[in-house]
Amino acid sequence: MAARKKRSQKTNPDRKSQNPPIGGFFYTLISLQMKKIMAVCTLTVALLACKKENDSGKLTPNCDGSNPTYDGAIKTILDARCGSASCHPNYTSYDGLSGIRQNGDFKREVLTNQTMPQGSSLTQEQINKIQCWADNGFPEN
Repeated sequence: MAARKKRSQKTNPDRKSQNPPIGGFFYTLISLQMKKIMAVCTLTVALLACKKENDSGKLTPNCDGSNPTYDGAIKTILDARCGSASCHPNYTSYDGLSGIRQNGDFKREVLTNQTMPQGSSLTQEQINKIQCWADNGFPEN
């Protein structure tokens, strides 16, 4: 009698299998895709969190309304931080800065990205003076 039950279960067309071969394949495929999506999302969040930590050390340039000139305030900062023989010897004069002032590299590297000066950093007061100088059109004197 037990053999009859097993045989009837095998031949019963109304009984559905819990894991049909095709359904199992798609389930596995979708499961793998979801795992990949979750891994990409986790990695993205981790990278964004790292980026925020790196950006948090930047100062916010803020012009206080002053009108610094190259000769009056900026030359002293650049000579001390940038114009050495090993870094940018041509930055010791106003004319030596003309190319990077005109093409935007100076503002991008010093104020926005704050990647210069290499190996050190500018103070908030220095950043603010340079921001005012840039806002006023980089006056010489």
